[in-house]
Amino acid sequence: MYRTENEVLRERLDFANAELRRIDLETARAAIERREELAAAEAAAQVAAQRAAEDEALEEHRRNSWLNHRIDQCYSAADPNAAFVALMSRDPHADLPVGVWPPGDGPENHRASVAAVAAMADPKIESTRLGALLKERLGVKI
Repeated sequence: MYRTENEVLRERLDFANAELRRIDLETARAAIERREELAAAEAAAQVAAQRAAEDEALEEHRRNSWLNHRIDQCYSAADPNAAFVALMSRDPHADLPVGVWPPGDGPENHRASVAAVAAMADPKIESTRLGALLKERLGVKI
């Protein structure tokens, strides 16, 4: 069967359009996957940075907890003032045990677990004087 030139050209056009559509979809899928990979890597980096900051803050709490423990020991000395002066005349953090918390203290006392619940603004509270004041001055909706 004989096909006209227009029919052949239309078939080629349909094939070319289908190929372009396929290439566009592949490109879009690859871009979406790349964005998701970048977002996951960024989220992992943020989590790692947050954990490092929390570990640093926890270590500072541990060091300060040892200082508090040593100051508390000064109170039980025969001469508390002399014991305190002796403690403060040297570096109180110089001989701290590494990775060990003082007796009666630990990381569980210094980690904050905050649970936040999304609150809906209550129009009854906004109509009170305090609610109106907070909304006006601070932009807080209660």
